[in-house]
Amino acid sequence: MSALSSNTKYYKEAYTLFQQCTKKDDRQDLANKVFEEASSTTSDTCKITKSCSREFEQLLPHVTLPTILSSFFDRLTETDLDDFIRDRSACFVLEKLLSYLPNHLSTENQQIHTAYDRLFQCICENFDDYIQETGTSHIIASTISFLHPLINSNDNNEYEQLIDGGRTPKKFFELPADWNVDEKLREIKKLIKKNTNYNEFVYATLLRTCGYLNEKLYIKLVDHICEKHYSEINLEHILDKRSSFIFEVLLEFPSEQRNNILYEIVLNNIDEIYLHSIGNFFLQHLLLTLNEKDLIEKIYLLIMNDDRFTKLVEKGQIRLLITFIRVCERFHCHYEELISRLKLSINCTNPSISEFIPSVLKLRAAGVYSEVAAYEFTTLTTVPGVIRYKGAKIQLLDLPGIIEGAKDGKGRGKQVIAVARTCNLIYIVLDVLKPLGHKRLIEYELEGFGIRLNREPPNIYFKRKDKGGINYQALVPQTSLDLDTVKAILGEYKIHNADIIIRCDATEDDIIDLIEGNRIYVPAIYVLNKIDQISVEELDIIYKIPHCVPISAHHKWNFDDLLEKMWIYLKLTRIYTKPKGQLPDYSAPVVLAQGRSSVEDFCNKIHRALLTDFKYALVWGASVKHLPQKVGKEHFLLDEDVVQIVKKAG
Repeated sequence: MSALSSNTKYYKEAYTLFQQCTKKDDRQDLANKVFEEASSTTSDTCKITKSCSREFEQLLPHVTLPTILSSFFDRLTETDLDDFIRDRSACFVLEKLLSYLPNHLSTENQQIHTAYDRLFQCICENFDDYIQETGTSHIIASTISFLHPLINSNDNNEYEQLIDGGRTPKKFFELPADWNVDEKLREIKKLIKKNTNYNEFVYATLLRTCGYLNEKLYIKLVDHICEKHYSEINLEHILDKRSSFIFEVLLEFPSEQRNNILYEIVLNNIDEIYLHSIGNFFLQHLLLTLNEKDLIEKIYLLIMNDDRFTKLVEKGQIRLLITFIRVCERFHCHYEELISRLKLSINCTNPSISEFIPSVLKLRAAGVYSEVAAYEFTTLTTVPGVIRYKGAKIQLLDLPGIIEGAKDGKGRGKQVIAVARTCNLIYIVLDVLKPLGHKRLIEYELEGFGIRLNREPPNIYFKRKDKGGINYQALVPQTSLDLDTVKAILGEYKIHNADIIIRCDATEDDIIDLIEGNRIYVPAIYVLNKIDQISVEELDIIYKIPHCVPISAHHKWNFDDLLEKMWIYLKLTRIYTKPKGQLPDYSAPVVLAQGRSSVEDFCNKIHRALLTDFKYALVWGASVKHLPQKVGKEHFLLDEDVVQIVKKAG
């Protein structure tokens, strides 16, 4: 491998292989090997990173060994660091590296300390040039924030972080005294004061770092920035895309400007702020950083104004609403009132309001419940639940919706469809007013991921062999296959010797699925929702569509039919147990899956040790001729049979 250490083709091929890996461990091993090779002394680390910056950006999050990341950082900063930082694509790799290194920091890691000092010195020497460009200014910001390194959470679910509402504190690594953090912050402050270029992002990063580490320096810096750039803070500053960076940081730490100016601007201009894209985010940030209950009370009275609250719901400002709910919960004020108000909005007959509330809002606020809303993508995360039907407990997973391109990973589609592959039955929920277009789209995405809906595996025998060519037999007439077609398909997979016996009217796709060997055949029910919006005549037509069940989730219409169809498609078998000398227990049946309903399967379901002492079983029910009847472990049971196991003596 060392011979390839400076060959960029090797790294690009390794990245292609990385994309093909499906297991997490394989991806991590490959990423570790790539960065270990790139960091070796025989490699030109900077040159390789410049040429393979896009690939390294994708591989970097999967590197798990701290020594490899430390070595890579050390090698990047050894030579030609200024040229490396000025490279537009390479500097993004360095920026991402600085965000991942805190997870691997330790007080004994001198290599990272040395490499950081080189980077800091380079930043100071070229500060005036770097602060003018977007890419290099981000390196300045990342270098500053590394002085108070944030340990990233393993949970990258943005929605879960939103639901948390700021209750979980951020974790930082405390750097040892020999890093001279205060001196470095003062040096950056001097450089900023001398420089005529004003970069809000760099200023905001320095402000936040000083706020955490040096309160006096933070106050001086705030006074300097406000005096030089914001002599009179007003609403326009808060709603400006660039200057909002500064004022979001001012909300996080106490200062005269925050307490006497920013809070007053928000309270006096709530109408201009709460529906504005930047103002809305600013208001969320304010709520998350608040520690004053009196101010929460004032904001609550403003937002709960009938007109404002209605607009907030109609415009779908879900993030602000959830943040407000969590803050009210944290301060134990108006929480129940806010939830009740939201429930009224959910049940409101006005469609524009009822469409908005997502299912997860009530799930988090009122327990494990997946709310129904009248618009697509109401479910934003997997919601588990249990259905109790005919004595059986059936687990239901409410999955997020998928979009076009889901099989290729768009909208986290691969994760969603991967869960669907493990299910025994799939509900596909469609809008009854536009079912066909969405039905075709979902079927196409699932087909692309190897899921075959409402189909049985083709009755085809296939076996590879070492020699003898293709032995083809069709035991039933074929409409689309012949020997030449089968040979052509097998030839595409470089199979030239095999036995293939077809016992059904198969298609080319059936042959391909058989060779691939990773197809899943799952029953599916198409749930057509919102039948309250169509006529009875249209409903009669819809009922004739195969595998479909029309319902109204809002009015809870036709749920019984849906559950019954679920039971039929799952083909479950309920077996009741009967202890010796007692009545059968009809309250908790043992549920067996289709094709696995023998007495042996029944025993294994209860406990595997039962088969060790098994003598025979007494069965009452439709599977036997006499009541009771002695049977062996090979006997197949039918639904609602009653079974008593008799063990060997002694």
